Amino acid sequence: MGADQREPAAEGQRLSAANGPLSLREASALLGVHPSTLRRWADAGDIAVTITPGGHRRFAPADLARFAADRQRTRLVAGSEQTWAQQALVRTRTAL
Repeated sequence: MGADQREPAAEGQRLSAANGPLSLREASALLGVHPSTLRRWADAGDIAVTITPGGHRRFAPADLARFAADRQRTRLVAGSEQTWAQQALVRTRTAL
Protein backbone atom coordinates (compact mmCIF):
# COMPACT_ATOMS: atom_id res chain seq x y z
CA MET A 1 0.00 0.00 0.00
CA GLY A 2 1.09 3.60 -0.57
CA ALA A 3 2.32 5.90 2.15
CA ASP A 4 -1.13 7.45 2.61
CA GLN A 5 -3.05 4.20 2.42
CA ARG A 6 -3.60 1.88 5.31
CA GLU A 7 -5.94 -1.01 5.81
CA PRO A 8 -9.27 0.55 6.84
CA ALA A 9 -11.18 -0.84 9.76
CA ALA A 10 -14.68 -2.15 9.16
CA GLU A 11 -15.91 1.42 8.79
CA GLY A 12 -19.63 0.83 9.08
CA GLN A 13 -19.33 -1.20 12.26
CA ARG A 14 -16.72 0.91 13.99
CA LEU A 15 -18.21 4.27 13.06
CA SER A 16 -21.66 3.30 14.26
CA ALA A 17 -20.17 1.97 17.50
CA ALA A 18 -18.32 5.21 18.25
CA ASN A 19 -20.19 7.35 20.76
CA GLY A 20 -18.37 10.66 20.87
CA PRO A 21 -15.88 12.68 18.90
CA LEU A 22 -12.80 10.77 17.78
CA SER A 23 -9.19 11.87 17.95
CA LEU A 24 -7.09 12.32 14.84
CA ARG A 25 -5.41 8.96 15.42
CA GLU A 26 -8.71 7.10 15.98
CA ALA A 27 -10.38 8.72 12.97
CA SER A 28 -7.43 8.08 10.66
CA ALA A 29 -7.36 4.43 11.72
CA LEU A 30 -11.05 4.08 10.91
CA LEU A 31 -10.58 5.65 7.48
CA GLY A 32 -7.45 3.64 6.79
CA VAL A 33 -5.22 6.65 6.13
CA HIS A 34 -2.16 8.13 7.80
CA PRO A 35 -2.93 10.78 10.44
CA SER A 36 -1.06 13.36 8.34
CA THR A 37 -3.43 12.70 5.44
CA LEU A 38 -6.52 13.20 7.60
CA ARG A 39 -4.97 16.34 9.12
CA ARG A 40 -4.37 17.73 5.61
CA TRP A 41 -7.97 16.92 4.54
CA ALA A 42 -9.33 18.59 7.68
CA ASP A 43 -7.16 21.68 7.23
CA ALA A 44 -8.30 21.93 3.59
CA GLY A 45 -11.96 21.72 4.66
CA ASP A 46 -12.55 18.38 2.94
CA ILE A 47 -13.89 16.83 6.14
CA ALA A 48 -15.61 18.48 9.10
CA VAL A 49 -13.44 18.86 12.18
CA THR A 50 -13.77 20.47 15.59
CA ILE A 51 -10.73 21.99 17.23
CA THR A 52 -10.61 21.67 21.01
CA PRO A 53 -9.46 24.58 23.21
CA GLY A 54 -6.14 22.75 23.46
CA GLY A 55 -5.78 22.73 19.66
CA HIS A 56 -6.56 19.04 19.09
CA ARG A 57 -8.73 17.89 16.21
CA ARG A 58 -11.89 15.91 16.91
CA PHE A 59 -14.04 14.18 14.31
CA ALA A 60 -17.72 13.26 14.62
CA PRO A 61 -18.45 9.63 13.67
CA ALA A 62 -21.33 10.72 11.41
CA ASP A 63 -19.01 13.08 9.50
CA LEU A 64 -16.45 10.30 9.09
CA ALA A 65 -19.09 7.88 7.81
CA ARG A 66 -20.34 10.45 5.29
CA PHE A 67 -16.80 11.26 4.16
CA ALA A 68 -15.93 7.56 3.80
CA ALA A 69 -19.05 6.94 1.70
CA ASP A 70 -18.31 9.93 -0.56
CA ARG A 71 -14.69 8.84 -0.91
CA GLN A 72 -15.76 5.31 -1.88
CA ARG A 73 -18.13 6.67 -4.55
CA THR A 74 -15.33 8.86 -5.91
CA ARG A 75 -13.01 5.86 -6.14
CA LEU A 76 -15.63 3.86 -8.03
CA VAL A 77 -16.27 6.68 -10.50
CA ALA A 78 -12.57 7.34 -10.99
CA GLY A 79 -11.99 3.63 -11.61
CA SER A 80 -14.76 3.56 -14.21
CA GLU A 81 -13.34 6.59 -16.00
CA GLN A 82 -9.91 4.99 -16.07
CA THR A 83 -11.38 1.80 -17.53
CA TRP A 84 -13.12 3.81 -20.27
CA ALA A 85 -9.88 5.62 -21.04
CA GLN A 86 -7.99 2.33 -21.25
CA GLN A 87 -10.61 0.89 -23.61
CA ALA A 88 -10.42 3.98 -25.82
CA LEU A 89 -6.64 3.71 -25.91
CA VAL A 90 -6.81 0.04 -26.93
CA ARG A 91 -9.34 0.83 -29.69
CA THR A 92 -7.16 3.67 -30.97
CA ARG A 93 -4.03 1.53 -31.00
CA THR A 94 -5.90 -1.28 -32.75
CA ALA A 95 -7.19 1.14 -35.40
CA LEU A 96 -3.64 2.33 -36.13
